Amino acid sequence: MEQALRLRHHTPHTLARHADYLHQRTGGVMGSLSHLIREAALTALLDGSEKITKKLLAGIQLDIRAEQQARPPRKRLPRPRSHNAGS
Repeated sequence: MEQALRLRHHTPHTLARHADYLHQRTGGVMGSLSHLIREAALTALLDGSEKITKKLLAGIQLDIRAEQQARPPRKRLPRPRSHNAGS
């Protein structure tokens, strides 16, 4: 996928270095990964940087499934104890 990028300032192997991050971000779903890379490349072209960075990747919004997958699990708060007035 990275070899298909035609960005003047993109550093080769950047995506491979961020493989764990990309997998975590997309839940391992190829369609989400493809969308992420495509949107990052378009953003890089439009902003003139012509390179994909982790910061740029982090700013790309993905489909709801991938975004939910990427969020760390929420900690459950303990349920408040009920106070019995008669005790």
